[in-house]
Amino acid sequence: MICRKVVFKGKVQGVSFRRQTALKAEELSVSGYVKNNADGTVEAIFMGSEKDVRDLVDFCRTSIVNAEVTSYEEKDTVWYGDHGFRILH
Repeated sequence: MICRKVVFKGKVQGVSFRRQTALKAEELSVSGYVKNNADGTVEAIFMGSEKDVRDLVDFCRTSIVNAEVTSYEEKDTVWYGDHGFRILH
């Protein structure tokens, strides 16, 4: 089990980024959350197997319809939230 905090930059708000991320996270059985930040970025916590977390990060970087991720920052973190995946508002 790994836990990663990822911040995505670019055209990531107003394009259903959070919804598509949540659907993919549920498909991969990854726990965590995704939320919009006031600075226009999207922040996510992904917790799951190394492969599933990597697959979800790659999906967010390259496969979200109408999004354009120009860069992202990723680091290990600890998260004590519930199992499952949530969109935070």
